[in-house]
Amino acid sequence: MNADLAEEFVRLFSRSQHRVLRFIHTLVPNLSAAEDILQETSVVLWKKWPQFERDKDFVKWACGIARLEVFRMLRQNKRTTLYLNEVVLNQIADIAMAEAYNSARYEAGKAALEECMKELPGRQKEILTLRYKHEKTVQQIAELCQRPKSTIHDLLGKIRYQLLRCVQRRLST
Repeated sequence: MNADLAEEFVRLFSRSQHRVLRFIHTLVPNLSAAEDILQETSVVLWKKWPQFERDKDFVKWACGIARLEVFRMLRQNKRTTLYLNEVVLNQIADIAMAEAYNSARYEAGKAALEECMKELPGRQKEILTLRYKHEKTVQQIAELCQRPKSTIHDLLGKIRYQLLRCVQRRLST
């Protein structure tokens, strides 16, 4: 494979890997397992890259391969419990794929969320960062903030609801 094709793959994949991970995480609740599947998916994408039709949507293609990797992992890993049967999981995958490659909607939602997060008070931003960027548990955040776990849990719920309302308001205008 020539350097230009390799560079094109790296750019497309790095630009869209968070969307592919989000798609996988929709089907696999465990983030660590979802990240492992993303890694396996990236290997398959790289191997199949020469076959990719450049006029097609890369995210859609990547999510299609990720979907196959999710089901392969679920079938191979006997310790993994399927909380939903495969028919329902396939239906969820169909919906998640539609969402994953709806670029305009995704970008608008992302921009709205970023603006809404700027409006949050510093302490709320800090708690969100601990929970979602640093992947701390509610218990860990409670210990760091020296607050009861129930207080942090309630606060996260309020913050998420506040952000949801803000994003909805911004997207409706």
